[in-house]
Amino acid sequence: MHVNKATVFREGAVYEAMGNRMTVRLTAEATGGVCGSIDFEVAPGFRAPPVPHHHQHEDWWGQVLDGELAIELDGVVHALDAGATVFVPRGVNFRWWNPTPRPARWLLVWSPGGFERYFGDVGEALAGRAPTPEVLAAVVPPLWARYGLRVAGEGA
Repeated sequence: MHVNKATVFREGAVYEAMGNRMTVRLTAEATGGVCGSIDFEVAPGFRAPPVPHHHQHEDWWGQVLDGELAIELDGVVHALDAGATVFVPRGVNFRWWNPTPRPARWLLVWSPGGFERYFGDVGEALAGRAPTPEVLAAVVPPLWARYGLRVAGEGA
């Protein structure tokens, strides 16, 4: 689908999981598949996830809007303060986290779009359930398979 008109988006779906709040800013449907984005309010100490992994289907980038985050890219850790932008091509192993006792916030964009749906699926799968290691072990692998996420060393 090609989109041939500009559109202003003000409000999107909001998902909450593991102390974080994610607001959809753009959807693949609204952009003709070009991109999707999330405004991610990150809880203090949150890790996403604690293991290096990569996307098979999309490139992504993020800009820290407030606070501080850290990201590991192919084994190298980088500090990200407000204003920092990171680009992660598909196939590059990464993990990120909030290393501080304060909340942080960043805008994440995936291209092509569609990965923004992952957060709704996580929220739905965890609804009413504490994110214990056992619950996450049951919920995460099927979602990772559906969205083309792979643990480092599992192929491109």
